[in-house]
Amino acid sequence: MQIISEYIKKTRARKDTEKREDEKFWREFKQSIQILFILGKTYLKHFIIWLTRYFPFSLLSKITWINYQNREAFQARCAIRDTGYFAGIYFEVEQFYKDDYFIFFEGKFEKVAKGSSRKVFMNGLGKIYGEGNIYLSNIEKGMKLIKINREVVLGRKYYSFISERR
Repeated sequence: MQIISEYIKKTRARKDTEKREDEKFWREFKQSIQILFILGKTYLKHFIIWLTRYFPFSLLSKITWINYQNREAFQARCAIRDTGYFAGIYFEVEQFYKDDYFIFFEGKFEKVAKGSSRKVFMNGLGKIYGEGNIYLSNIEKGMKLIKINREVVLGRKYYSFISERR
């Protein structure tokens, strides 16, 4: 009888330690998965852009942001989005197109925070790409056109660490 009770105590103690070890393992595993998810979310877009320069992946749509041919437009769009985030204003890009010298973004401004202004937004973009390389003009009522010098965008690597808000 005493042998059986000792065996039961040892079995329960072993199961308790195994349970604690399993909980510790899964807690650490969950933390490592969260870190990998954050890193993957940060660098996945840039990896896909790099990947689309090679054959089977280059067949992806040419219009999308993730195509290698649109990498400078993607980088400029990330800079516009991040600058807008810090300026408290959001620029919704309707469409973009490129020529030999400029990248054009057509869209609208939407105020997100009180006291936000386009001047702060344009000064922020000017700090990233230089004052003489960015132009803002009106197209029609409510629609704006942002022109960014293409050579400056290609010459400067800009990696966004702010996730999409919309």
